[in-house]
Amino acid sequence: MIPQFIGAFLVTSIVMIGSSLLWPVVMKQDRPPVLQTVRDAVVKTEAGKKAEEVLGVYTVPDNMPQAVNDASSLVVQSVGTAVQKKVEEVVTTRVIEEVVKRFDTLPSQDKEEIKTIICKPAQ
Repeated sequence: MIPQFIGAFLVTSIVMIGSSLLWPVVMKQDRPPVLQTVRDAVVKTEAGKKAEEVLGVYTVPDNMPQAVNDASSLVVQSVGTAVQKKVEEVVTTRVIEEVVKRFDTLPSQDKEEIKTIICKPAQ
């Protein structure tokens, strides 16, 4: 129970700190009083100062829907590529396992014939 509380507290803190720093950039308006209080406390720390410097340089593009669409397309494409590679890897592994299993069940004479065919030098 206590680890869950600590985890929830940390996540909430991160969201509040991020919101307090990003609010003017994303919403294009002043921070609400609660977020202003959080921001004032955050920028008193060294990490908070650095975060605000980094986030202060960031600007939201004017064409936000297009930027989100482009970013989501890139994410979907990379996830699709990663999934495809993993599927190919799994399928290859399963095929090899099945071939080895079937080879192990062959009679000795058939195994020797296959070894001879596979190991025959190229002509």
